[in-house]
Amino acid sequence: MGDTFVTHPLTYRFLLDEDVKGLLPLFPPKRVKTTADLDLPTNASDAAIVKAAWRRGFTIVTANTRDFNREVEAFLTTGPKRRCRCLWGLVLLPSGTIQRQLLKRLRNLERRLQLDGKSVTWRDVQANHYRVTVYGDRSVKVSKLPRCAYHRKKDLEDET
Repeated sequence: MGDTFVTHPLTYRFLLDEDVKGLLPLFPPKRVKTTADLDLPTNASDAAIVKAAWRRGFTIVTANTRDFNREVEAFLTTGPKRRCRCLWGLVLLPSGTIQRQLLKRLRNLERRLQLDGKSVTWRDVQANHYRVTVYGDRSVKVSKLPRCAYHRKKDLEDET
């Protein structure tokens, strides 16, 4: 990939995984791309999608919870320790037709985002490297993604 790495995205944007690309109309047009928009093949590996999202500053949206949790963990714990690999957010949706009902309006979902009792915006999700898990019962959980190897090393150095 010859594109430039985004160190601090100016705005939040979403990258829809192949399994949720049908939700494209529910997202603001200027804030969303599909894997095809990034010239990734329809059978792109989860690793390729994670790397593309990281390089471009996108928050990944997927219903492939187990595989993406595993791939994100691997991405954050490997790679050069001299470069930040923090992911710009991850949104995990339940699979099936309930997705459309849950995301009728992205704004409505955003109003339900909270971490430690404080409201969270989509910009916060991206800027602070959060994971948003939406469950089939309509509940939502916001959590921090693990620190990348670079930041874990830096944290250890700061402690000494």
